[in-house]
Amino acid sequence: MHEGAWYPVDIPEQGGPHLGIEWVIPRQFREVRVHYAKMPAGAEAVRLQYWNHNWPARWVGGWTAIDDPHNGRWVSVHGDVLSNGNAVIYRFDPLDITELERAEDFAVTWRQSYRIRLLFPRGPVPAVERLEVISTSTWRKETLHIQAADAAWPGAEVSVANGYLLGSRKKSGALELTILATDCRNQVDPKLLPVPPDRTVLTLSSSAGRISFAVDDTCEGQPVVIPHCGITVRNAAFPAADLRPELPKPVHDLIFEEPEQTWERARREIPELVKIRQGRYVPLGCEGNRLEAALRYNGDIFLDKRHMKVTGRDTARLLWPGSRIEFRFPTMDPPDFREREDAVEQSAMNGYLPVYTSRWVDRYVEFHKTDFAALLLEGPDNVEQKRGDEPVCVFSRVQVRNICEEPVKALFWMVIENPEALEVRDGFVYATARIREERWPWHREAIERQWTAQPYDAPRLRAQVVLNGKGNVRAEACPKDLQRIGGIPDAVLIEVPLGPREEYAFDLKIPLVTFTGDEGKAELQAVTFDSKLAEMAAYWESKIAAGARITVPNPLITDFVKATIPHVAITADRDIRSGHWLLPAATYTYNVCANEAMHQVRSLDMRGYHSEARRYLMPFVHCQGSRPLHGKFRTQEGVLHGLRLSEDHDYQTFNYNLDHGFVLFALAEHYLLTRDRRWARSIAGNLVAACDFVTRERQYTRRTQADGSPVPEYGLLPPGHLEDNPEWLYWYAVNAYCYRGMEAAAKVLAEIGHPEADRVASDAAAYREDLRRSMRLHMELSPVARLLDGTCIPFTPTRAGLLSRDLGWIRDSLYGPIHSIECGVLDPLEDQSTWILKDSEDNVFISKLRGRQVDIRRFWFSQGGNTIQSGLLPMAMVYVKRDEPRHAVRCLFNAFAQNIYEDVRCFTEHPVDAFGLGRGPFYKTPDECCWVNWLRHCLLSEIGYETLRLAPAVPLEWLADGQVVEAARMPTYFGPVSLRIESRVSAGEMRAVIAPPKRNPPSRLELRLRHPEGRPIRRVEAEGARVLALDRQKSLIQLEPGRPARMTVTAKF
Repeated sequence: MHEGAWYPVDIPEQGGPHLGIEWVIPRQFREVRVHYAKMPAGAEAVRLQYWNHNWPARWVGGWTAIDDPHNGRWVSVHGDVLSNGNAVIYRFDPLDITELERAEDFAVTWRQSYRIRLLFPRGPVPAVERLEVISTSTWRKETLHIQAADAAWPGAEVSVANGYLLGSRKKSGALELTILATDCRNQVDPKLLPVPPDRTVLTLSSSAGRISFAVDDTCEGQPVVIPHCGITVRNAAFPAADLRPELPKPVHDLIFEEPEQTWERARREIPELVKIRQGRYVPLGCEGNRLEAALRYNGDIFLDKRHMKVTGRDTARLLWPGSRIEFRFPTMDPPDFREREDAVEQSAMNGYLPVYTSRWVDRYVEFHKTDFAALLLEGPDNVEQKRGDEPVCVFSRVQVRNICEEPVKALFWMVIENPEALEVRDGFVYATARIREERWPWHREAIERQWTAQPYDAPRLRAQVVLNGKGNVRAEACPKDLQRIGGIPDAVLIEVPLGPREEYAFDLKIPLVTFTGDEGKAELQAVTFDSKLAEMAAYWESKIAAGARITVPNPLITDFVKATIPHVAITADRDIRSGHWLLPAATYTYNVCANEAMHQVRSLDMRGYHSEARRYLMPFVHCQGSRPLHGKFRTQEGVLHGLRLSEDHDYQTFNYNLDHGFVLFALAEHYLLTRDRRWARSIAGNLVAACDFVTRERQYTRRTQADGSPVPEYGLLPPGHLEDNPEWLYWYAVNAYCYRGMEAAAKVLAEIGHPEADRVASDAAAYREDLRRSMRLHMELSPVARLLDGTCIPFTPTRAGLLSRDLGWIRDSLYGPIHSIECGVLDPLEDQSTWILKDSEDNVFISKLRGRQVDIRRFWFSQGGNTIQSGLLPMAMVYVKRDEPRHAVRCLFNAFAQNIYEDVRCFTEHPVDAFGLGRGPFYKTPDECCWVNWLRHCLLSEIGYETLRLAPAVPLEWLADGQVVEAARMPTYFGPVSLRIESRVSAGEMRAVIAPPKRNPPSRLELRLRHPEGRPIRRVEAEGARVLALDRQKSLIQLEPGRPARMTVTAKF
């Protein structure tokens, strides 16, 4: 600016001389007016441009991509350029594909952007006296009356954003304000614009604090009532307005009054997941092996190269047309493919092993088909010695039973998709040719389809059928649609005659690698279903037994906890060349995303599988610094993110900036759970480098504004990627997890005597203060949020620079400010934490745009408490930290009910569209492990680094008379712990048998024994233990720590 005028700047790499305006958030505008000091020649050649990346966004729920200030391009506006004296006015054409390719159905006459600019031709640049950007909003005058219990508020300093204060006076002990405010009704778009950017916000600053509210919230016929500061704001247009509550209290408060959640109620009030909508399947595989098949809900089996995440020369052994080969098993004639929701019942062996039985009845025959995977050439033991690509085979046993009194023929088909021509030779099924459909659209009148069989160079072995002495097997065309393949034999028919009530069994072996010619025949012939079943069942049972044991009165949950161990083992892959172990985000489809790998690592560590946890951690240490975080970062040294184990492949396929903090914390926690000092010293340099990356990058945001105050993002990491959503912004969750990792790493470094420990601890403490300052500032400047009882509370946004809700459930819910509580940035019980939780419970989890559509009055209790992908938001653990067991139990059961496929003991990734409609690949082991981690913290939890609390949130229904809850050999920060609670409440007592930690005992040891009817503890009897204190109100017993002997503690009610 010079002498009262603005002059364009010429930066060649930015396109030429330009002058513009930018905002903190995207704004909508319908006209731009440029007032020149002197009208330049050729003013019509000056182009008006706006910054664009994703607007107008394509709505895909939480995955909807939005703009950010750092990615995009300049787009020239199409429209009229009008002159009026020294002013030039730009008015816009309806937006269409000639301006923005994706704007094919968004013909608005306004634009939306973070910034605009005027791009001038080369040559002399004109002076611009004023640049006006005209919004889509209009002005209106409002009069507000503010009453407050505290005398400091009527004298508060008033500041107005997006408006003007026209007048202020004290009247009858209240403050009366006259405001020129915006009318934003033209900006309402609940999906793509959750909060109008032009809304007028008032901020009151006084000695009592600082609070903000939106003028629009006073125009809804309700006052703005803010109980914590005693303020009520009324609009003069609604002088008698009163609150219109949807619930009598906020959800968080109502939970204290509701009977504690039970599994029966959660299951009854949350719709059960349907299978056919998601195409539910369960993977069949072996530990650490790259080959997995998938068993569908109807008994079919498929393999998919892309879902198996093939690399390098993997596909040389997977010889089938296209990416996917499917073995379909219709039965009888005409064949029934069972593509129906309840056509098949499935179950897991013993309730938890990855051996699955599918049962169905077709006409007069009952079919039982049992499937599992095993290594073909060797046993599953000595997994560390294996490459990870050994041949795997699916073994299937089909039991057929005649359920009537007359002889029948059981017909069992094997149809291969994409279709192949099949032959059967001595029980071995070969694919000899690919069946292709040739279409001739220019000859449609003469012939619509022509089928050809393209022979393979050598027959491909698809399966072996072992009839066990009865029936016959032959290749023929499946009669479902003979025209479909022109009569070419694309199926194998197994025909077994059965007498009245007779049962019989035959076996199938399906190799997951493709053998050609005579290869593989001898190997398949040498193994049997029975021997391999015994081998794999024993292996999985042994692996499950090797870890900690959790046993609860709900058999489904006990089974599920066990099942997750083989699920994780099957999900893991081994890189053949380097030997490193990888832990993807799902068995099928997803490759590694580090934050979700760490959920699994932590679960393994918490259950005693320390060697497995370490082998999944170390690749991140090995590859540290190999890949930058996604954003405006200057360096990558020390980054824990990439997994580039070879020049041509990085197993880390997601740009999640959450990764760095997650991995750093998991490394530190692995030490805390093992206290392996030798290992910690071996990676100490890596921990320091990871912490220094954060400290180094934070320096770039430690800037001040013109008045000397810190910028809103002061001390945060540079803007970058969060999770699935692509924009680069200042996410609190990313920073919270980096702080958590640094704070834990400092603890580890101090314990091993590292010279950088104090410096890292100091850096972490400074980081926390910067984060807290930013979060408090944004809470104070954001308008208060209305709860379901009509009252309002302070609101904390999900990122710096935003003073409102964000778009979609991933930003606003899945990675909202709750993570700052879990990570220790906010203290669990401070007011800001409570307000965050209350807002989430009332406005996020049961909101259609940020959660799910819920009938609030009927189902707020069971259908709330969690986000859509519940495991990734640690609600139960936050409530355990707050010592609110009723809330934790509600989250625990609600999450389990919304995610579990009970029959096969596995989780969906997330029921996105509605309860009961799952989405995502299987096994979704990170989500399964997150829930197990919640359960573990409900059974026993470290409160900081000094306290161990036993049974902090054991569900009351598990403490009914005669019930037993057990957690055996559970690792903690203090050493392994065992806990067994036996309820004898009919006799007025409850007993806990404790094997306390001996390695490094906690400073404080607590035990909670809650009576299922809420009765207080009268007295406590202890053997081998000393009771230090009893809090009857909380049912909390404080025990003397450090005693090595077994403790028996009996609470008398």
